[in-house]
Order: sequence, then C-alpha cells, then structure tokens
Amino acid sequence: MVLIINDKENKLEGVNWPNLVIFDDPCKVKTYKRGSYVVVMLGASVEDDGKLSGYDYMFEELLITLDVIAIITTADSEKLAELCGHYHIPLISVR
Repeated sequence: MVLIINDKENKLEGVNWPNLVIFDDPCKVKTYKRGSYVVVMLGASVEDDGKLSGYDYMFEELLITLDVIAIITTADSEKLAELCGHYHIPLISVR
C-alpha cells in the first residue's frame, strides 16, 4: 500500500486506486487496510514538536498504528529522521 501525505493547502483528489490511500483526516488512520505501507510525503513535513505540518496530529502515531516499511519525502526534517532512526524505517529524501 502507498499512503500519500501532502501539504494541507494542496490536497490530492480524484485518485481511486485500490492500493493507494490519500491522507486527509487523522481520525481515519485506524480504518486503513492492514498491510505494509510506503509513506510518500509531498510537501508535508514533521515539525520539531513531532506534529505533522498543517495537522493537529503526531506523526509518530502513524508509525505506531501502521506497518510503515519506508518513507519518501520532499521536505527534510530533523525530527522525521530521528523518528525513522528510532523505528528502523528507511528514509528517502527526494528533491
């Protein structure tokens, strides 16, 4: 499964693929399908306090709730790197 998290101002819509989930509401995370996820962060970042930018949601909750096997990001974050290191999740930065 692929989970796409983008910055809140530029929401992706109209994508309906069975193995793709668009993050739009933190409350829905617990309803996502079971399985391994690659998280793609497009413009979204993890702030120094651990919150996902633009949301009132601690990014670590996502790592605890889902089986995240890799994270691909377009916005580097020291906190994201710290969390990935703690949970042994590969972090790929794309510019």
